[in-house]
Amino acid sequence: MPAAVKLMVWFFVFDNFMDNPAHMGADMRATQLLVDVVMTVFRNTVAVGGDPSGIIKSGDDPEIIVGTNDEECDDYGRAIIRVLWESARDWWEEMRQLGMSPRQQYRFLSAVERYLDASMKQVAFRQLRHVPSVDTYKELRHQSAGWYVSSVILEFVWGLDPPDEIVEHPLLSALNVAASSHIMLVNDIFSFPKELLAGDIMNLVAVLTWHNLGRSQHSVEALVQETVSQLLGLVREADEECVLLMETIRATVQGGQLGKEAAAMEKYVQGVSDWLSGCLQWHRISRRYVNDDDNNNNNNNHHPSISIGI
Repeated sequence: MPAAVKLMVWFFVFDNFMDNPAHMGADMRATQLLVDVVMTVFRNTVAVGGDPSGIIKSGDDPEIIVGTNDEECDDYGRAIIRVLWESARDWWEEMRQLGMSPRQQYRFLSAVERYLDASMKQVAFRQLRHVPSVDTYKELRHQSAGWYVSSVILEFVWGLDPPDEIVEHPLLSALNVAASSHIMLVNDIFSFPKELLAGDIMNLVAVLTWHNLGRSQHSVEALVQETVSQLLGLVREADEECVLLMETIRATVQGGQLGKEAAAMEKYVQGVSDWLSGCLQWHRISRRYVNDDDNNNNNNNHHPSISIGI
């Protein structure tokens, strides 16, 4: 569990630089350098079905990849890249030493690659100040919200290493999609006020508001409120879908249709339930998405009220 917690802290720090337009979140060159360096941690250590004992090659040192004379990456950027690379290397090595199987390492790598690719595409939209279509944004956020990376860690923490046929089971795939939607919607609702002030367009509230401006008779303020209310309804729908899928999976397990993997799937379903409830509670109490002025005034009244059935 401590290694998993370290990983989640790392993702929060990494996400700050990918999301914040004042740092790397609107600079494709700096972001690409960061992603390239971070990926060396995984690509040189993951061996599918083989010996996962490889180590980071000396040529993968971030100073060599970035270049000490690279004028497009200043000392601040190089310092960020080195810290994120070293911390990723340390916790990844710890996860491997704790026994993460080669199969699970490969699945984790695949999830991280999709996460980084989606995050990079969001940075491109920020840099161009271009609002994506609603469908494009949702597709990107399903990956950049981090659930698919987190789900592999959830399995590992629970001591699970399900075979591919279980991971790809239609019911489990549907649950993961619903869980990702739930996490993405909750995060975008809670983070919108702070991201709005930062000028960040990569938020579902902002994207929907932008595309509905010409179709609505409401003022912008009223349209934003209407959009938030719409998303709150979608959170409840995602919650209900998760609950239904969990019940269906448990019934399938009890019916003996998953064979020897039944106990593992029951455990995984409980883990997803705990994760989603914890995610919602964390957003309610965290100061991460509270504006500095709100922090100073101890004002948390902008947080929406969301019920959850999980």
